[in-house]
Amino acid sequence: MPTPKKPVRSQRVSDSRIPVPVVGGRLWIALITLGAIGILVTKYASDLGERVSAKFETYLDKPAKQDLWQKGKPEEVGITLISGDFDKLACAYDKPIEGVHCQFRTESELWPTEPNAPLDDNKRNIIQPFSLVPDNQLILLAGLWAQPAVAFRIHQEPGTAVAQKKQARFIAKCRIRPLERVPNASIRWNVGAAWGKAAVVIADHPDAPPWVAVADSCTVVEE
Repeated sequence: MPTPKKPVRSQRVSDSRIPVPVVGGRLWIALITLGAIGILVTKYASDLGERVSAKFETYLDKPAKQDLWQKGKPEEVGITLISGDFDKLACAYDKPIEGVHCQFRTESELWPTEPNAPLDDNKRNIIQPFSLVPDNQLILLAGLWAQPAVAFRIHQEPGTAVAQKKQARFIAKCRIRPLERVPNASIRWNVGAAWGKAAVVIADHPDAPPWVAVADSCTVVEE
């Protein structure tokens, strides 16, 4: 009679005996490479931001060289203003310049309204006098208030709702496109103020004709 076999008891394999997956050499190389790329991209973005910031600071700290500007060649400038300037600043000149013009044709005659013109386009095509930083050089500029950043600044602090003395002065950093230098234009800095000749001190010329330019893009910072 055969001897009965003893039952085989099942044994649970302890966790310590389960092999732990090992990261392969190629995977380690890929992870290290991705980390290095991330560091380089972050450093490049940081350096680029510093260069852009330094560029802005450079041109804001130095007077604009309007005598070297060229028609159609973009320039970067800083403009000092308050929201109330939207309704105060005006110029008078009897000729349009590439689709933009002063609010007045003469010192006593408004420029006629174009047929089918929008009721409010943030003075996209209206030229106004502004002061550049840091030395208050005069520039005749159109399209400033139509730039989204500047338009939002007016929305935050409407010039008609906030007393002028309480309005915060700010700087519009703009890329502009010079169009033409104009002689015999008149400007005024407030409604009802006396008109004066539009002139800018450039190099050895104390009354050089100012540039008319168009704002292509702007950002806003507080002074």
